[in-house]
Amino acid sequence: MRLFSKKTLIFALFSLLPFAAWAQSADAPRRDTIWEVCLAGDVQDDYNRAVESLFARWEASGGRPLVPGAKRRVTLKINTQFGPGLSTPKPLIRAVAAALEKRGFKRDEMLLFDLYRRNLIESNFLSPLPDAPRQWEGMPLMAFDEAGKIDPKWFYDSPLPTLDRLAQASQLFTSQDLTARNELDRKSFLPTTLFLDCDFWINLPAVCDSPGILLDGVLSSGTVRAITNNDRFIYSSSNGPVAIAEIAAIPEWKRSWVFSILSLENFQYIGGPVYNAYYTGHEPLLWLSDNPVWMDYQLFLRFNDRRKWAQLPAMDEPLMLNYAKSLGLGDYDAARMRIERVY
Repeated sequence: MRLFSKKTLIFALFSLLPFAAWAQSADAPRRDTIWEVCLAGDVQDDYNRAVESLFARWEASGGRPLVPGAKRRVTLKINTQFGPGLSTPKPLIRAVAAALEKRGFKRDEMLLFDLYRRNLIESNFLSPLPDAPRQWEGMPLMAFDEAGKIDPKWFYDSPLPTLDRLAQASQLFTSQDLTARNELDRKSFLPTTLFLDCDFWINLPAVCDSPGILLDGVLSSGTVRAITNNDRFIYSSSNGPVAIAEIAAIPEWKRSWVFSILSLENFQYIGGPVYNAYYTGHEPLLWLSDNPVWMDYQLFLRFNDRRKWAQLPAMDEPLMLNYAKSLGLGDYDAARMRIERVY
């Protein structure tokens, strides 16, 4: 056995301190900040400038390196589930891709991920032709509902059944069928492309109000909007907030979720989840933060400002904010948090 001197061991321990500090910070959001850039217009050059400024500020603050790792893959979780009028903006995706290219990623190493193929088609990310290439502007495109994408070992288990089963179970199935079906209904399968198959992933949400979870925003886009069998959570005011917080707190999930980037050029403050342009707010702002709880709280305040101006009922504070805070996903106490403008 080879022996090391005390001096050598001390040097080795101190050399690992920066990595240990980063590894600990990767387990829970450590920041109190939303970084904000003002957009001059809905043009690609402006988005490119804004995203590069946000990435640079993130890196200067000591955030997780945005460079290729051992897997040479970054996943961009987009949201097309509110329809083409309220999807993740394409200029934002292009700008994020350009910033990642500057940091060593190739286009074919950036995976665009969303839940449903039909939504990707409706939002003009994917061709409806069955043999069309699964890519958008050189980036691979994955719909989680397509065959062969599910790893049966990774799922979120909840006793709440699917909504259609609640209404139809007693009428359509025998007791033996129900037992087998109920076991499957408890499971929502998780996309391993977000936490096993990439170096890290970035959340690019779209924002809308919801009759169940109230605010379908940053937290939901990065959790229940990425899993199968999710209607039982999205439309449930009691179980939805719990599921959102618990999924976001899964160690592998949380460790690989580097941050979220949100465009406020379109957000719907009432009438969701179906897109309605009449109730859509517009602010020329781009946000980046690794604290999705603080981001959603700021959206909640904006929703109620818009509703008050339109003389519409105010939204109650979404329960998921406190649940997520209690699980260490981020604080939203305005006395300790901030929004910092980046130029």
